[in-house]
Amino acid sequence: MTTRTSEQTKTQDIKPFFLDLTEGEREDIARVFRNILTSGQLILGAYTKEFEAEFARYIGKRHGVALNTGTSALEILLMANGAAGKKVAVQSNTNFASLVTIIRAGATPVYMDMTAEYFAPNLEILKSTVERYDVHGVMWVHIGGVVAPDFPEVVEYCRKKKLFLVEDAAHAHGSEMSGIKAGAFADAGAFSFFPTKVMTTMEGGMIVTDSAEHAALARSLRNQGKRDGDYGAAGGSRRSRPTSGWSSSPSWTR
Repeated sequence: MTTRTSEQTKTQDIKPFFLDLTEGEREDIARVFRNILTSGQLILGAYTKEFEAEFARYIGKRHGVALNTGTSALEILLMANGAAGKKVAVQSNTNFASLVTIIRAGATPVYMDMTAEYFAPNLEILKSTVERYDVHGVMWVHIGGVVAPDFPEVVEYCRKKKLFLVEDAAHAHGSEMSGIKAGAFADAGAFSFFPTKVMTTMEGGMIVTDSAEHAALARSLRNQGKRDGDYGAAGGSRRSRPTSGWSSSPSWTR
């Protein structure tokens, strides 16, 4: 029998918000920051547009919309799908952000259990929840970046039942199954770039979707409801009501 000493079993402290960059990487970031400062456009400029397009292309969706957080990405997708006043199924083992976005979008969360193998519900759990609670939409969280093997069946079931399905892919940048990446299976996906995630922009989030209408709504809402998301550029100073059945509500208006 082998006995381990305390020195052998000692673990290294984990710094949850620590970014371990090389000197070259720091120089690259500083160079880009200098370019941004020189341009005078501090937000939603060329780098943002390039990032949105490249990330959407990588995931396999037509549109990418950068936001301040993954939480905002989830909330906007729920509003875009008309969740207000309806019930939305979500697994119970998830971050508080998943739950609070359902509430802020004016919907009621209905909890689902998970399987021990994949930290997510399965198709049978979802079916039981939909039938019992008259659910109108689903938020599916890929905990730890794990895409459950039966998730394609979940997508097919939701489409058959005409349930909207949003992927909370905050942990799942680059996760894929059968050549399809997390965030590209369902109607839309929400990603987080918080420092603890697989990739980070220090703070930030992203919506990926094939819906031009939902993408336009997201760009409007990230800019206080203005018509465009460019903070005054290309007509962005003009205000108009988005066209996807959206209306202001005390539950989410800031």
